[in-house]
Amino acid sequence: MTALFIALAVVIVAIRLWRHRYVRQTIGAPDDRPDVARRAARRRGDVELIARREVHERVATRVFKIGTLIVLLGVAAAVVIPVLRRSGTEVAPVLRVGIVGRSTLLARQTLVAVGKSRDVPVLLRDVDSLDSAKAALRAGRIDLALVDDRYLEVAQRFSASDSSTLATYTESAAHYLGVEAALRSEGIPESHVGAITLTFSGAKGLRIGGLKPAHHTSANLITALYVLILTYVLLTQYGTWVLMGVVEEKANRVVEVLLSAVSPLRLLVGKVLGIGLVALAQAAAIVAVALALGAAVGSNLVKGTAPEPVIVGLVWLVLGYAFYCWLFAAIGSLVERQEQVQSVAFPVQLPLLFGYIISFTALGASSPSALSIVLAYLPPTAPFVMPVLFALGQVAWWQVVASGLITAAATIGMARLAAVIYRRAILRTGSSVKLKEVLRRKARPLSV
Repeated sequence: MTALFIALAVVIVAIRLWRHRYVRQTIGAPDDRPDVARRAARRRGDVELIARREVHERVATRVFKIGTLIVLLGVAAAVVIPVLRRSGTEVAPVLRVGIVGRSTLLARQTLVAVGKSRDVPVLLRDVDSLDSAKAALRAGRIDLALVDDRYLEVAQRFSASDSSTLATYTESAAHYLGVEAALRSEGIPESHVGAITLTFSGAKGLRIGGLKPAHHTSANLITALYVLILTYVLLTQYGTWVLMGVVEEKANRVVEVLLSAVSPLRLLVGKVLGIGLVALAQAAAIVAVALALGAAVGSNLVKGTAPEPVIVGLVWLVLGYAFYCWLFAAIGSLVERQEQVQSVAFPVQLPLLFGYIISFTALGASSPSALSIVLAYLPPTAPFVMPVLFALGQVAWWQVVASGLITAAATIGMARLAAVIYRRAILRTGSSVKLKEVLRRKARPLSV
C-alpha cells in the first residue's frame, strides 16, 4: 500500500510540473503575467461561484435534508439492530476438539484453559485415527483436531484477518501448545512446564493445517461489499442530479441568463464540481456514522473493516463520479423536457448496472474471471470492479494505479467531449437535439 501512495504522489507531482510548464508557455513575457493572472482568477471565481450555487441549491432543499436523514437512520438501524437482537440471547459456542493419537494431560488441560480464558466451553473427544478426525471435521462433528500433540487440523484454513471464535481459539491454543512442546524438548519436567508457559513467548506455535484453503478475508469481503453498494448508489444518485439539473435549467430558460455572464465550460465545470462536493460530503457522513456507531455498540457489521480497501474504494468513487458526471451532463443538454429524462438516462445507467452485477458476482468467486479482469481496466466499469478485486487480493497495487490512470485519461477525454456537446446543445430548444447533429457541427474552440 505504501508503494501505491508513492505512485500516486509521483503522478500528482508530474501533473503539477506539467501545469507549471504549460502556464509559463501560455503566459509568455513577464509583463503579460498580471493580465493572465487576473483572467485565471476570474475563471476560478466564476467556477467557485457556480459550485457554491449548486451546493446551496442541493443542501438547502427539504428533499435533500429528509433524504440524507433517512439514509443515515437506515445506516444506524443496520448497525444497531443486529446488536440489539443478539444481546441477551447469544450463547457462547461449544468448541468440540478431537484428540488423535498420543496426547499428554497437560495438552488437554491447556486446550480447556484456553477456552476458559475466552469464555468458550471446550469439549474434548478422543478420535481413533487421523482419517476419522478428517471425516468428523468435514461432517461438522468436531471443530478442531489435535494430532499427536504435533499439529492442529481444521476443516478450512483461516485467513490472515479471520477474527471468528474458532480462529482466535485455535491460534491461541497453537501458541501455548507450541511453547509447551519447546519446553519439553529442552528437558524441563512436565510438572514445571505449565507454570512457566504463560511467561514464555519465544517458541513457535504448532502448525495449523486445513482440509480446504482459506476463503477471502472476511474483513476485506465485507468492506468490498459495503464499498460496492455505496459506489453504485451514489454514482446513480448524483449522476441523476447532474442530469436533472441540466434539464431543469434548460427547460425553464435559466441557462440563458447564466450563459450571459459565464462561458458554457465554466458553467458546466462549476455544476459538476458543486454536486461532486455534496456527493463526497454525504458519502463521508455515511461512512463516519457507520464506523462511529459500530465502534460504540460493538457491531460485527463494521468490526474488522479493512482500511486499505476503504481508501481505494473512496478514491474510485471520486474517479467514477468524475467520469460519469460529464456523461450525464452531456445527455442532459440534449433533452428538451423532463419527461424524456428516463429514456436518455437508461443507456448511461446500463454500464453502471453491468459493472455492479459483475463486481457482485466476483465477491463470491475464488479467482477473478477473464471478464472481470478486462472490465477492471475499462473506465465505465473500473470504479466497481477494480476496488472489489483489490479488496479480495486478486490484483496488485500497480494494476490499481494503471487502471486509475486509464480512467483519469478517459475522464479528460469525456470532459472535453461533454463540453462540446453541452455548448452546442444547451441553447437549442423547441425539440430534442440528436447527438449526431451536435457532433457533425463544425467544432469551435472552447471558450473558458
